[in-house]
Amino acid sequence: MIQEVRFQAMSRQVSYGKLLRLAHQRAIDGKGGLAASIAKMCLDQQAELTESELDLTYQILRQLIDKVEVQIRRNIADILAERVDVPQDLLGFLLNDAVHVAYPIIVRSRQVTEADLLGVVTRGSPGHAVAVASRPELSEAVAARLVDVGEAEVDRTLLRNETARIGRASLETLVERSIEAEDYRDLIVKRRDLPDDLARRMYIWVGDALRQHIAQHFDIDGAVLDESVDEAVWRALDDADATQDRPASAASGGWSAEEALASARRDLQRMGRLLRTLERDGRGVFIAGIAVEAGLPEETTERLFAPANPQTTAIACKALGMTANQFIAVLEAFREPDDWSDFVAGGGLDRVCAYFERIDRVGAASVLRRWRRSPPDGGARPH
Repeated sequence: MIQEVRFQAMSRQVSYGKLLRLAHQRAIDGKGGLAASIAKMCLDQQAELTESELDLTYQILRQLIDKVEVQIRRNIADILAERVDVPQDLLGFLLNDAVHVAYPIIVRSRQVTEADLLGVVTRGSPGHAVAVASRPELSEAVAARLVDVGEAEVDRTLLRNETARIGRASLETLVERSIEAEDYRDLIVKRRDLPDDLARRMYIWVGDALRQHIAQHFDIDGAVLDESVDEAVWRALDDADATQDRPASAASGGWSAEEALASARRDLQRMGRLLRTLERDGRGVFIAGIAVEAGLPEETTERLFAPANPQTTAIACKALGMTANQFIAVLEAFREPDDWSDFVAGGGLDRVCAYFERIDRVGAASVLRRWRRSPPDGGARPH
């Protein structure tokens, strides 16, 4: 009986070793199918391998993995993605392989860490980032790194990932991008982790169906959802020929072209004087002057021009007749030098300037009139 057990063990060892040698040779000859077969046979979750046999299997795969064709590497990656004992060097090789190979490891492997994912996003291609964005239960740090990539398909995949934890700062960036990227809007608004105040901000530029969804699923004050306000502010989005910087009265046809031009010149002169006041006397005096021009309390005006609220600053400046250059001068004056440098370098200035250009004067003036009746509070500022 003892001799029979020894014979079976020896036979298994000889058979196993021969099969590995054959797989090795077939793979080097460019016929890697057997390499995938042996990986499947030896690394199947139900395979009863000794520790030495498992170690030998991984050694063989280390030697062959870069010699077999892409599809074979993908087959091996599919198998290894289900295991929890893959050597780190082999796992790292597959993570950084072509996207087709790396995908199952990135998306499914329980051995992959947050640090691994951050490295893949940083060093890999946009395709690798899309794969990372598909992985369940992503952390806020990984989501933030994905948003930093700035690729539309990465953003869309992340937004579709219901289990990904997307931090507020990343959601704010995606909300800003949705001004231009219409296909982001439905994905963002349908996320359960979207804060109420960001939903309020998006209400201004989404379509009727999403406005209805926001009204039903978020804690939104009815006054903020006044359709006449968002229709006026975002008329420029639907009308490429919308006239910019026109006085509010001109829209009704009550002013001649000469009167409208004269009004625009007066606006420029008034704003020029206020900007000189800002440069000479500081922010407080400027806020007091703007409050008078806008017909708003100084406290409300100060909130509209706070660095954290560049969109409300844009609406106020457009309503008061400022040019784009004057608007930029105001933004800079209300930020410290280091903050301004970061704002410019991070693309914040470009985004808010695009926002400023899209708002027409009529819409901005209507928002200003609404603020006179119901000033924006600190927690639900129109953006």
